Amino acid sequence: MSKEIYSNLIGAGESGKSTVIKQMRLIHASGFKASEREGFRIIVFLNVFSAMQILLEIVDILNLKLTDPILKYAHMFKSTPSLEENQRFPEIYYSPLKDLWNDSSIQDAYQKGNAFALHDNIAYFYNQLDTLWNPNYKPSDGDIIRCRAKTTGISETAFHLGGLTYRMFDVGGQRSERKKW
Repeated sequence: MSKEIYSNLIGAGESGKSTVIKQMRLIHASGFKASEREGFRIIVFLNVFSAMQILLEIVDILNLKLTDPILKYAHMFKSTPSLEENQRFPEIYYSPLKDLWNDSSIQDAYQKGNAFALHDNIAYFYNQLDTLWNPNYKPSDGDIIRCRAKTTGISETAFHLGGLTYRMFDVGGQRSERKKW
């Protein structure tokens, strides 16, 4: 009979609970199936897109000015597009995202982003837009570790190590999820 060790990861939202779970799966379990990687691929796109929405809001709040050729792209980020499984990242956003990311006002907004709700994965993903928009893109382990999605409910990850079975529970950290603790 194997011993089981239970661990509940609780804490505030954005504190890294899900990241620890993903790391444990990669190191001690079987990693992620192709279907799970596809789900993370969609999350990567949403992280990139929502980051630009936030950066554009920061530009507006701080009264920064986008350069004229770049200004025409801002309207594209008013609403978030949906992305289906196995659908390529929409090509229409590739050049605007690259150009906006390289704009000095967006970079200024990024530098001041710690005062806003910016994820820490922005530079990582924006510096590899070419890879992300490749039609054969599949998220690497590093991409999966860095992508961010709000955890709702409770998810369990189990793995075996040294004759023990570890069961880790990831509990949503948002205020509305805390009653489940």
